[in-house]
Amino acid sequence: MKRTVLLCLVCLSCLLLPALARRPQRALPAPDWVANPSQLSQDNQYIVQGAVASSREQAEETARNNLIAVFRGSLSPDLDYRINRSQALMNSMVLKPENRERIITLRLRNEESLHGIYFTHYWTESPRRIHAVAQMNRSDASLRFQEQINQIQTRVMALLYKAVHTEDAWQRYCLFNSASCLDAHLQQVCQELAVIDPTGRNALRLDYDSEVLETQLREYSRQVRMNIVCESDSLSEGIAPPLQVMASLGFSNTSGSDLVFLYNITREQIETRRKSEYIYNYSFNLKSPVHSNLIQFLGSMRFVLPKGSTPGETEILQLRRDIEDNLLRLIMENCDTISLTP
Repeated sequence: MKRTVLLCLVCLSCLLLPALARRPQRALPAPDWVANPSQLSQDNQYIVQGAVASSREQAEETARNNLIAVFRGSLSPDLDYRINRSQALMNSMVLKPENRERIITLRLRNEESLHGIYFTHYWTESPRRIHAVAQMNRSDASLRFQEQINQIQTRVMALLYKAVHTEDAWQRYCLFNSASCLDAHLQQVCQELAVIDPTGRNALRLDYDSEVLETQLREYSRQVRMNIVCESDSLSEGIAPPLQVMASLGFSNTSGSDLVFLYNITREQIETRRKSEYIYNYSFNLKSPVHSNLIQFLGSMRFVLPKGSTPGETEILQLRRDIEDNLLRLIMENCDTISLTP
């Protein structure tokens, strides 16, 4: 009898244990900071932002980006490009396609050190929902931002000093152009500092006026006179983006100038059984009796169209943009190269 009862109890246990194991356990309540991370900041001494993601690393990255967005907002493509140029200049480099990744890496490292963001709280809601909190100490960050502003301002002042002591119009324009790029970066840092430290106690009075700098840049660009020469047929004249680029920068097209800009655009057509292929080749050459060849570039674009078709407005627009982008990039590269020359 006892043996029968014991066997029944064992069988009953085998039936009940899996059922008990399947019962959902009561989840632990979420910490208060999950719904309101800002409560972790005492007397507003910190900027605090939280995030949730499927992994700890992703939660940290999202929380960091959320925090940076508090004082930075969004950067326009032009400002982002100018900050990359400024970062290169601060490291005695010129932003070029071949070293762009390296400069962006330097910028990310610089900003990581500048911001000083760290992570303080984590909570695992479920295996695929991890919460993280990022913090920035306002006071400590303000001091680092102030140091960054001083470093950029020192470089700007050095370029302005060189510019007013040169008689070469192109060199003077290049120095002011690079200084303007650095100033755009500096102004962005100042705006971010104003959010990080709204008390203004760490605000700096600059040794120059940004509006005056931009006015002088426009004035010195008008003093750059170059003889713009098309070396090819009406194809170049019909597209003619170099003329528009130079005019947008304020340069004047003056025949007989020592500064000579030569450009050439040619088209090659290749016919196959089913397609028509067009290859546009173009070249730039900016020459100066003082600096020799300032800019030299060869570029091309290829369009493959249905048999019998010719490049239309869409293709010509792509070609124009490619020429304009490369020409502007080369001019900025030359400006920064001259600015880094002792």
